[in-house]
Amino acid sequence: FVVVERPNPTIKNPFPPSDDESTNIIGSSQNNQENALTITTDWQSYEKGDKIKISGKFSQYLDHKLQLTLQMLDPQNNIVTVSQTKLDKDGTYYMSINSNGPMFRTEGDYTIKVKYGTWDASTKFFLTVPNTFNPQSPAPSTQSKTSTLLILNPLPSTFEAQGQNSQAEVIVSGKLMSSDRQYVITSAIIQLKAERWGTAITTDGKGEFSFKKNWDVGNDYGVYAVFDGTSNFEPSKSQTEYFDVRPGAFQPQTTAPTEDSSPTEDSSPAGGVALLVIIMIVVIVAIAMKKRKKKIPVTIPPPSGRGTAGTATITKASKPRKTPRAGRAPLLMGKIRQAKRAVGRQSLKSKSKMDTMHYLRCKVCLSEELENEADGQQYCTKCKWRKI
Repeated sequence: FVVVERPNPTIKNPFPPSDDESTNIIGSSQNNQENALTITTDWQSYEKGDKIKISGKFSQYLDHKLQLTLQMLDPQNNIVTVSQTKLDKDGTYYMSINSNGPMFRTEGDYTIKVKYGTWDASTKFFLTVPNTFNPQSPAPSTQSKTSTLLILNPLPSTFEAQGQNSQAEVIVSGKLMSSDRQYVITSAIIQLKAERWGTAITTDGKGEFSFKKNWDVGNDYGVYAVFDGTSNFEPSKSQTEYFDVRPGAFQPQTTAPTEDSSPTEDSSPAGGVALLVIIMIVVIVAIAMKKRKKKIPVTIPPPSGRGTAGTATITKASKPRKTPRAGRAPLLMGKIRQAKRAVGRQSLKSKSKMDTMHYLRCKVCLSEELENEADGQQYCTKCKWRKI
């Protein structure tokens, strides 16, 4: 790590461009011809946001089918940008790159490589990123260690366990900076520790870190962070954050009930009883409607000299209802019409005889279904006994 102060923009750049481009060239040769491909930048150091101007020349014969490929690497050898361009007729080339992009987040030495066919060359420049430290470049030998400040972001005192595993998800985060809070420290290793647990994470480009872990139900958990320090920075330790993990509320339902959901009759014993009572009432009403016809006992005297007197039951018909002409109703009406026609064809004498009908008690089955017909015969409609 190294402390880098932001240069004053009013002061002229202390690293002017070199008159001899070869001083910035690290190139390869082919057929023992040195520096056939050159590369240089207009400055040897930049501040984030500056425009980096790159130029060079190829001194050998030109192949118009080839293009010059440029690649830029950050201090960790991560690719920042890759681009291609054509050489001019005299073999020169020129490119410009803005260092304000998100890939220019690390302070330190950046490398530019160019390749044209089998020739290649490279150069380096230093990029200053305000309010950051460069973890790769060595600090000056006269510089003393910088004191650091490690802080954890506050945690809630209580977490509620969720899910089938009854665990709570806790995110531990914090920041590493200089003790005067003027600079943040990037790419630093932070040790997160708790009782019988620990892990290591690295600060990002803003000096921040974050780690997510699931914790079982328990009390008095304590988490803290430790920075062991380096040759340039003093070690530091954060405060300890304490918290409890409590069991979550019991939820017997697998799915959350909707707002319009309500208990039905089938979902409780009381609802089942109520449904049974309703069915019984409907059955009783149906039976009562069938028995609405009243039976009136009538005593019919027997004809002289024949049998004994009996009692017949005459059913009072209920008020007829209008029913659709379907099913058995048309058949019954047809039989009635046939009976009327048969009566109409009989003589007046036979009609008068048949109009008189007596009901007697049968001597065989003792029922009151014995009929005394007009011609003097007796017939039991129940046991089919007939007296001639």
